[in-house]
Amino acid sequence: AAPTRVGGDDSDASKEVGPEGTALFDCTFQSLFSSSFRLAPLCYTLQRLDLSSNAITEFPFSDVFQNCDKTLTYLNMDDNRLSYLPASILCCESLTVLTMSRNCLFWLPDVLLEACEKLEILKCDGNELVALPRFPSDCKLKTLSCASNKLSELPALAETLTSIDV
Repeated sequence: AAPTRVGGDDSDASKEVGPEGTALFDCTFQSLFSSSFRLAPLCYTLQRLDLSSNAITEFPFSDVFQNCDKTLTYLNMDDNRLSYLPASILCCESLTVLTMSRNCLFWLPDVLLEACEKLEILKCDGNELVALPRFPSDCKLKTLSCASNKLSELPALAETLTSIDV
């Protein structure tokens, strides 16, 4: 079934309810801090979260990751001003897609690919990264895109990679 739109006065963010009552949030180009944006009520069923293009400098909802650790599969934080990822992102064991291109990231948690063990797509182009996280032997990563960074060397890459852009 196609997602259905949910009304509410929390913000102008696009809120939809997908199959089985799962929440999908698209907050692209929103002014999250000037509205009464509330993510907490839906975080237990949240599957997809798009916070791209919001000029976010630090992740304002780190506690959300602890509440949607088993449901969140897609997180887009492209085109913001993040310099780090919150440690709580490591709780997202169901995450399959993580995009954070065009931010100000200097590093990624070394255990990112171990903690987010289902991660298949990692996009971090256009940051200030000097190193990538280590790739565990049971890594599921298929796509890695990390062009336009300051990488001087690459770690041993996962054998599962089918697409790489450095």
